[in-house]
Amino acid sequence: MIASSQPLCAQADRGASTNVPFRRLQALQAPTRGKSPLHTAIPTNAALGLLGAVWARSCRSTQRGRKAMSAVSQDELSSPPSCDVALFTVPVRRGAQSVVLKRLMHMPSPSFVSNNLPRSGPAVLLLHDGPGLNYSCLEPLARRLCAKAWCTCYVYDRLECGVPTRDNLQNSIQDLQDVLRYTQDSLCEPELHIAGHGLGGIIVMEALLRGDIWGPLESLWLPKLKSVSLISTASDTGLMRTEAIRLYRQIKKEVGADQAASKFWSEHSRSGSDMIAEAYSETMWEPWFDWLLRGWHMKEEEVMKKYIQATGGVPLLSLRGEHDFVTAKCMQAWRAVGAAMRNVRRGWFAEEILPSCGHNLHLQDPDACASVLQRFMLQAGNV
Repeated sequence: MIASSQPLCAQADRGASTNVPFRRLQALQAPTRGKSPLHTAIPTNAALGLLGAVWARSCRSTQRGRKAMSAVSQDELSSPPSCDVALFTVPVRRGAQSVVLKRLMHMPSPSFVSNNLPRSGPAVLLLHDGPGLNYSCLEPLARRLCAKAWCTCYVYDRLECGVPTRDNLQNSIQDLQDVLRYTQDSLCEPELHIAGHGLGGIIVMEALLRGDIWGPLESLWLPKLKSVSLISTASDTGLMRTEAIRLYRQIKKEVGADQAASKFWSEHSRSGSDMIAEAYSETMWEPWFDWLLRGWHMKEEEVMKKYIQATGGVPLLSLRGEHDFVTAKCMQAWRAVGAAMRNVRRGWFAEEILPSCGHNLHLQDPDACASVLQRFMLQAGNV
């Protein structure tokens, strides 16, 4: 572990011993009030042990969270390609708490900057879905993005990973802003793509359009925003629930009540191992009665009016799986970005559907998902 009064971007990343005691990894979870940033390069297997501990702690608030917590297999988490991994403790909420930010970089890199950190275009920050999930679900995608685009990816665990509410939505936005400041101040990331899956995408759009975190003054303290990617993100949670129940009842007529829940999650959610579908199918008989972020929506008029001003007109990608319960109707409002961009030369709106995938397309087909994001981000990075 390296502690220094200088920003990490002024230090050479010389790596670390592959024999890192677990007690040293646990120290990364402690808040860093009044201390300089902490940094260590951690082997993948050791990091996975830490992620499990962090995830377990963050999901204690709900039994459903604990079931979903075990839904991603170790094969999915440790799948190739390999990356250089580092963990950082980021103070949030005025230092009262902290989150663990994970950096993944493909090694070796074809080009280096003065601090010996690989750089090939803007970094990518990925926000995970919920409830009861953590950033491990995004690691297969992040690793492939690192390999395909030679970029640096960041993921972190939200402190609010239980049942989503309006209050913890606002807390998550403030935490996101603290993480973004950290990436610029301590990790020296000048530019950034941001992508959110499900609830993570809702947090991104709420932060951008209503929290104005990249506004004229606030953006001075954040990396320059290059693009926004919304993966299976509904613009109306009430409509998403209606569509999910419609799909569920169709399946119920086909297979009967006893098998309906399992069939629904297997067909419309899915992961590479179907473990997420299995975990959810055991905890509910009909989707989203009490753990949905209720009443959240963004209408097309609001998106068209605010998006360019809030983001500077960066490109936006809307991506979902063919069999996703977040249907095209649920994501309709994001198309308003395209209408708003007609008179803007810089940005554009793109919409993609991955065939034969459900809601967890980043786990079901991480290679295809990474390829779509790679093409989009490479184009956006040149704007």
